[in-house]
Amino acid sequence: DAAALKRSIAIDPKAPLPYYHLSILQARQNRFGEAIPTIRKLLELDPENIGAWNNLGMMALNSSQPELAKEAYAQSEKLAPDNAGALFGKLMALDMQGKGKPDNPDLQKALKLFPDDARFEQIAERWGSAYK
Repeated sequence: DAAALKRSIAIDPKAPLPYYHLSILQARQNRFGEAIPTIRKLLELDPENIGAWNNLGMMALNSSQPELAKEAYAQSEKLAPDNAGALFGKLMALDMQGKGKPDNPDLQKALKLFPDDARFEQIAERWGSAYK
């Protein structure tokens, strides 16, 4: 529970795992205003945590912060260039802003790397991509 995780953090504030679990708990409860600073603290301790960057992006999307989402997913993609989660998140952030274009390089990259991933096919269809 949240109280136990907060006690763990108080005991060892440099341990990243309690921040991760607390941020996930907060996000599951739709408390993104709390989850985002919690996951950011984790990223201060473990800046190469790809899952945490993806989770920050998801939390940002769910709290209508597409710019933060794009930044988080871009950082995740830097750490893992063929990261389907990061590509999908970046595309969803653009979609949220109404900025989806059929010739978007990230969309084209995703369609090439993950041809069987229906998420990218759906975005391509929505954006009118002519990719084959």
